[in-house]
Amino acid sequence: MFNNLLGGGEWDTTFIARMESALYVHGQIDAVWWDRVNLEAQKKKAKDVAERYIRNEIKAMQQGGAISGLK
Repeated sequence: MFNNLLGGGEWDTTFIARMESALYVHGQIDAVWWDRVNLEAQKKKAKDVAERYIRNEIKAMQQGGAISGLK
C-alpha cells in the first residue's frame, strides 16, 4: 500500500492510531465506559498491538463491572 508513496524498498514504518472505545447501555444517554489511547507500533506488529489493546480493554471493562451483567 505504501510502496508507491515511499518509492519502494524496505522501510521501517511506524503506525500510530488513535483508538477510542465506548460502551453504551440501551436507555442511557451517556456511555458507561469510555477510553481513548494512542497506539504506536512497527508495521509488522501493528495487528498484534491492536488486538492486545482490544483484549485488555474488554478485560478492564469486565473487572470494572461495566459489562458484568451484560449478555
